[in-house]
Amino acid sequence: RKKLLLTAAAGKAPDIGHIDCIWVGEFAEGGYLMDITDRVEKEIDVDDFYPRIWEGFAVHKDRVWTLPLDTDVRLFYWWKEDFEKAGIDKPPETWDELIDCAFKLVDKGVCKPPERYPLLICLGASYAEFVANEWYIRLWQKGGELLKDRKPVFNDKAGYEALKFTYDLCREEVSVGGKRFPLIPVDFLMSTPEFDKDFIHHKFSMVFCAGGWLIRIAESELGWGIKEFEKNLGAAPHPRPKDGHFATMSGGWTGGIMAQTKHPDMAWEILKLMASTDGCGTYAKRGYIAVRKSSYEKYKDFYKTKLPYYDLQVEQLKWTHLRPSIPEYTRMREVFVKMVQSVALGTDPKAALDEAYEKVCLILGAK
Repeated sequence: RKKLLLTAAAGKAPDIGHIDCIWVGEFAEGGYLMDITDRVEKEIDVDDFYPRIWEGFAVHKDRVWTLPLDTDVRLFYWWKEDFEKAGIDKPPETWDELIDCAFKLVDKGVCKPPERYPLLICLGASYAEFVANEWYIRLWQKGGELLKDRKPVFNDKAGYEALKFTYDLCREEVSVGGKRFPLIPVDFLMSTPEFDKDFIHHKFSMVFCAGGWLIRIAESELGWGIKEFEKNLGAAPHPRPKDGHFATMSGGWTGGIMAQTKHPDMAWEILKLMASTDGCGTYAKRGYIAVRKSSYEKYKDFYKTKLPYYDLQVEQLKWTHLRPSIPEYTRMREVFVKMVQSVALGTDPKAALDEAYEKVCLILGAK
């Protein structure tokens, strides 16, 4: 992001930029991207893209700036052998069931803190995006939103209950060998540099909000292929509140024509190839989800050899959400990360939410 912004500001941008979906608004409003709306209307089958991905990746302020290339979703994962030993016959579907599973894993002696904890949630600053992501998902599960018409609307019942869940979870304790341990090892999770490796190395039995990148970690750390992954680890939609909705989130990459290009027609032809059925299909072969339905149909047999639980992941696109693609998002995220971390450490959820709301209002000039 920084390198591309600097080269664009210096007038030395490439013809086509490989742009994270959360940067599109920043690049569009900064004047660094060429508006491709008219070209798209004439030449691109928009209906072939998954709707939520198209709207969240390509469109900003009712204009089209980029074409989606690949995506992913977040899922809930668990170690199957731990569930079997604890007598848990299905993944938790609700927040209450998630907590019940965590206690049962300890009560049955499967998890013995501090060697192994039942549940991993991301709290570490080195994975700042994921700290915020978990709260986003719970907010969306409760029917809330981050913004509406570019104004913050998360300081409501949904935002509070999503944050209070983290607060309550981090206050729970378990007894092992006559000693008391936190259900969630907050201090450890605040400092660990690689939370996903901690799960793959079985320091935790369950993880909330992980993605397809786990297979690449399992491959490099344990030598697993997809068969070993699916044999040992289960996957399911995130547990949700009893009165809530299915929700997850997606990230991914897009391609856009830089405004400085001297070859707009040639750049457009190349971008079309990148975002074609075969182009998107090739991007997804790296272990991601194809953003075009035609790519999925053409290459699905191959994808299922590369990405565990592929059909389950594609199914989540029906209720996935996207982070705001606006220039201010990075600063907003920093506020949300500090909010979640402070609540994990004991700050009152309402006070933390109110403070975050005021800061985001200032960032967006909403007051």
